[in-house]
Amino acid sequence: MDCIETLNIYEKFTRDSLEALLFCDFDAHVLMWNQGCHYLFGYSEEEIKNYSVFSLIDKEDFENFVFLFELLKKGRGLSFETRGVSKSGAILNIEVTAGQVKNDDNDSPVIYFIFRDLSKRKQMEKRLKQLAMYPENNPDFLMEWNRFLGITYVNSSVKDFFANNNMDINADLEKVLPDEFQNHMRRLVGTDRKLEGVENNFDDYIFTYTFVPFKGDGDKVLIIGKDITARKTLEEEIDSAYGRTRHVLDFIESTLQEFRFIDLDEEIDLISVTHQVIRDLTDQASLYPTHIFVAMENEERLLEGFIVAKRHGMHRVVSDKIVIHPRNLSSIIVVSESGELKFANWYDLCSNIEDFQNSFPEELSRYLPEIRNFASYRITGEKKGALIAFNYPKDVNIYDGETVKGLSVAVGALFSIQSQFKGKEEAQFTLLVKMAELAEKRDRETGEHLKRMRNYARLVASQLSTLPKYKDTIDREYIRKIYNSAPLHDIGKVGIPDAILQKPGKLNDIEYEAMQKHTVIGGNILEGPKFLEMSKIVAYYHHEKFDGSGYPFGLAGEDIPLCARIAAIADVYDAMTSKRVYKEAFSHERTRKLISICSGGHFDPDIVNAFLAREKDFLRVKGMYHD
Repeated sequence: MDCIETLNIYEKFTRDSLEALLFCDFDAHVLMWNQGCHYLFGYSEEEIKNYSVFSLIDKEDFENFVFLFELLKKGRGLSFETRGVSKSGAILNIEVTAGQVKNDDNDSPVIYFIFRDLSKRKQMEKRLKQLAMYPENNPDFLMEWNRFLGITYVNSSVKDFFANNNMDINADLEKVLPDEFQNHMRRLVGTDRKLEGVENNFDDYIFTYTFVPFKGDGDKVLIIGKDITARKTLEEEIDSAYGRTRHVLDFIESTLQEFRFIDLDEEIDLISVTHQVIRDLTDQASLYPTHIFVAMENEERLLEGFIVAKRHGMHRVVSDKIVIHPRNLSSIIVVSESGELKFANWYDLCSNIEDFQNSFPEELSRYLPEIRNFASYRITGEKKGALIAFNYPKDVNIYDGETVKGLSVAVGALFSIQSQFKGKEEAQFTLLVKMAELAEKRDRETGEHLKRMRNYARLVASQLSTLPKYKDTIDREYIRKIYNSAPLHDIGKVGIPDAILQKPGKLNDIEYEAMQKHTVIGGNILEGPKFLEMSKIVAYYHHEKFDGSGYPFGLAGEDIPLCARIAAIADVYDAMTSKRVYKEAFSHERTRKLISICSGGHFDPDIVNAFLAREKDFLRVKGMYHD
């Protein structure tokens, strides 16, 4: 008896069963589908024959399900929970039991799945958690109030907060709650409505509150408070880093607009760069240092530069030309390729501020009567140098240091452009590469990633240009622009802290929300110059998805610019086939399969077809520029 006969027997006894039962072959094609599956997923038996088992799984659990399917093909029996998706798009919590069905001759085995709907059980568990005791180890504030606005429960987080701040819960509780919290509860008690995102500031804390009414059970309201002080601080630091990076890019743009390849007076050039670094001190005085020292190596490999500060509303040079040997600065900066970012407040290194002051060379300290803190980074490129920022009004931190690092890279890029090229168009092209390197230096991607990325994008665009639909859009100039623009897709990461960019594990919700901002930051940075128009679009939209589930704007279909749709598949292919700190590299075959499955979801089907048509060329590029 072969497996088809076996299925017929199963079909006879299970077709009308309410237990959801499905059989498929090793390619995941559905062979049999009973009434229980129809009730659970909504497809008729005829409809499901046009789909695979994979189409029943939610995209968040898809990759894990593919892995488990491979184990089933090897003869493993499995039981696990996953998230399914019905014909209507509803998410289903399901329990799965699966294994192989074999005949005596071991011929043509098939895989069976038994699905059980856990949604009602999950809802009941959620309700029980709400109505039962609240976990005492929850870091959020949990406060239960009755319909008479009397408090009936607070968790240990509330008690600890009041104890640590020497406050009395009964007397001071209303101080940490939103101003209108009693009116909010009166409107919500006895209803099914929920109110979210109500903020309140208390001293140096920022809280956001959610009001959840329980209809019945005495008509209570649960108030959940989250301390979002750290998140707000992070957002402010990101906005600050973006603003300072925007100033650097403005300077690069204005320099290129009047680009002249002549022997400029280096002293004046350094002064103009330094002025740009600390401009707008009046508007954001709490963020900026009071003095900046910028110096470049001369022919004798000594550092030559100036100190600039703001005096009477104007940026002024406050020092004579300073000539100093790099070794005299070794405690605060290393002017070499191995030099690392350094920053410190006086109390980090010394027991008193006088000793801290004396640790700096006399060539600098004579112009700085008191040094409280500093941040420094090397300048590299055609010429080496140093950028040191002194005396931030507040304690210097990693974000200040990262800004100095970004500024140093930009200054080095400007000097490299000036010394290498003799034409504005060539300078603009080089600027693209230098700006991409600015982003790469802050992430753990390799330089080869940019080369692969731009070549993958060019291959897809070239293939699309052969189709009638795109012949009027994609010409040689378009292909050249996307080749130059693709490396800038992640330029916005210059505004994301290293602690997030280089985190080896999974990002938490706050960190992931911050990471998503790199698209808007990148697009804003590239706003303005015409030659960066496509680069700007790629930066803004390369994380949008064809089905509308991407970010930052949730665009769908052809509302997403074509160049961004092309960049998306190039970026994802390279990310999946490259090793990262959190994963090993996927094979080309596995990546091709996953991209094909995501056609019409994550990716434009036309672009997926173009990728498949040129996959041999993708492999060639991957081999040429391997990490």
